Amino acid sequence: MPQYSHMDERARRDHYFYAEAESDLYDAAPDLNTPFYTVAHQTLQELVAQHVSSLSNRSGCFLDVGSGTGAETIPLLEKYQRFSAVALDICPPMHRQLEANVIARLGLQAWRERCTALVGDIAERPNPATNAIADKSVQFVVSAFTLHHLDEAAKLNAFRTIFELTEEGGIFVNADLYSFQSPYFAKQAENFLIKWIDRQHTDPEPHLRTQFDALGSRQEEFKNRWIDHVQKYNCPLPVESRSDALAAPVGITGEAELLLRSGFREVACPMRYWQVGVVWARK
Repeated sequence: MPQYSHMDERARRDHYFYAEAESDLYDAAPDLNTPFYTVAHQTLQELVAQHVSSLSNRSGCFLDVGSGTGAETIPLLEKYQRFSAVALDICPPMHRQLEANVIARLGLQAWRERCTALVGDIAERPNPATNAIADKSVQFVVSAFTLHHLDEAAKLNAFRTIFELTEEGGIFVNADLYSFQSPYFAKQAENFLIKWIDRQHTDPEPHLRTQFDALGSRQEEFKNRWIDHVQKYNCPLPVESRSDALAAPVGITGEAELLLRSGFREVACPMRYWQVGVVWARK
């Protein structure tokens, strides 16, 4: 599989099989594919709440990178009436589902007046999003389970664009999949994720039964496609730096190092469970 930064647009969009052809099913089964998915989202929302509380009455907008069907965009629009949303996603079908979800939850006026949907790739440099929202005041940026598809070069491009778009003092919160500097533990974490997907799509925990049933006759197909996706397309990086590796020669660049290199002055990881985690950065 070629590195993300060397792929054409079609190949990049193939990273998101569920977004291209299954966007209507994506909301039905997120917890079946990601352990502690809900906790990660709640942590992201809590970190945003802490930041917004420090802004007094300042208004502006937020950027949702890989906005998908609106799992982050919609709750944030509901909670913070003075903010608008810029939803950036590489897959047009996701925007169509996002529009339907926003209208259903918040109404047509909210979609027209408080949402800007951009089709684009955050890893592209220079990035069209920079010009599209140059006149907006981006107070914070969020992303959820999107950027683990990017290799190191593409991720650095993405972080640099996010940094440039964010107002001074603003934050970036990324709920995503992360690896480890230890090659042994990196493999164990990937195996845990694959076993989780297999188990939840075969004999789900009681509280996930509704999501499992929503897939209907496609349960086995979805399980196999998600596991294939994890093995072929995911390339999570460690959170920690190369200096934290057990053996320096095998150390690889970590998320924190890339964020600091992009210009962010503070980085923290307030939530972690195997590959699932939340990383916070302040400009």
